[in-house]
Amino acid sequence: MDGEYYYNAQTTNDREMVMPAVLGCLGWKLHRIWSMDWYENSSLIVNAIVAKVQQLLEEKADLPEEPEDVIPHVETSLPPLQSMEPAVVHAAVDNKVRPYVACKLPKVS
Repeated sequence: MDGEYYYNAQTTNDREMVMPAVLGCLGWKLHRIWSMDWYENSSLIVNAIVAKVQQLLEEKADLPEEPEDVIPHVETSLPPLQSMEPAVVHAAVDNKVRPYVACKLPKVS
């Protein structure tokens, strides 16, 4: 869940609660890996990932197979979405861009 969307999230709540919840609703199974855990014992983390993948594959094998050609019909009273003007989209993105500033650190001996 790293990358541009994570970086541009407005709040910690967006990063830590909302984004994982949205992905979960889309059927994603998330497994967090903390950088310090990876740094301190990456082989243990790899074993945990393999175990999680095996668990998910076993759970999937236990589920009844769904027909692929069935598309659920969802009733809605909302009008179809209209596309946004490109200028509005660019303005919303441009205000988050920060110029790169080089950091001047003292030399470490």
